[in-house]
Amino acid sequence: MKYSKRNADQQAGSAADEAAIRDMTSDYTAAVAAGDLQRFLSVFSDDVVVMPPDHPTARGRDAFTTFVKPFFDEFTLLETISYDEIRVAGDWAVGTFTYSFTTTPKAGGASNPELGKGIWLFRRSGDGAWKITHAVWNRDEPSSPTVTTS
Repeated sequence: MKYSKRNADQQAGSAADEAAIRDMTSDYTAAVAAGDLQRFLSVFSDDVVVMPPDHPTARGRDAFTTFVKPFFDEFTLLETISYDEIRVAGDWAVGTFTYSFTTTPKAGGASNPELGKGIWLFRRSGDGAWKITHAVWNRDEPSSPTVTTS
């Protein structure tokens, strides 16, 4: 395969885009740690599709906000994201990652750590910023079953 200036420019653009996606992810994790719901939501597109474990798909910002708001209201949160791979193709990108997510009840109680992996799709918005358009993740360990007694 021959590498042209165009391919070199695309590779340079991809590196800059990957860096921008990593920066956006740093903003995401900082917003989670700060408990800043609006800043957290700002990294997602208005038409976001979120497929969380053990829950129905949330389509659109309103449905996603309804899903995540109780987490921000009821817990102190901490999340880290470590990308395995980011691939950029024009105005679209995909990132696969592992994560660590810890919830600690604001009312008191033990922290609940979770490890898992996921995939995010990104789209470059009109202002050039990358936004998460699709998010899918799952835990490395199954959630504890709920036991009910009669």
